[in-house]
Amino acid sequence: MCAPFSHGSLGMLWIFPLFGLVCMTIFLLSFTRLLSGKTGRGSPFFGFRNSDQRAEAPEEIVRRRYAAGEITREQFDELLVTLRR
Repeated sequence: MCAPFSHGSLGMLWIFPLFGLVCMTIFLLSFTRLLSGKTGRGSPFFGFRNSDQRAEAPEEIVRRRYAAGEITREQFDELLVTLRR
């Protein structure tokens, strides 16, 4: 006679496929987040950036450097002319 709540000879073996399904779901969700770059700091493996980490345009970089005093007015004008060609 089988014990109450027993599943015959299989016992608790049903938990292994469930555990595998949970692990596979976690892996797939993590992998898709990595590919989409939504890891919180961008994806270092695929070169994606978050929307707040967009690349600066060259003219923006020149303006920022001029505003910070890193380059002179002459250098600023020369760089803008070069970039606009």
